[in-house]
Amino acid sequence: MFLVTGATGGLGRRIVRLLRDHGAPVRAFVRLTSRYAELEHRGAEIFYWGFIARSRHPQSFPGRAIRD
Repeated sequence: MFLVTGATGGLGRRIVRLLRDHGAPVRAFVRLTSRYAELEHRGAEIFYWGFIARSRHPQSFPGRAIRD
């Protein structure tokens, strides 16, 4: 399994395409506002992400000290 961050960018999209063309399983991190239909069509698993303030959501970062 390959994890590709920035999968909707120029390089990330090409990496996903090459991996999927060779049959490799891919998880693509994308933002909700990104155009990711091509990645999904190629069979990549889509994972949404965004920036959140750790101090507001400490449960999202278990085991890590919160410093803001």
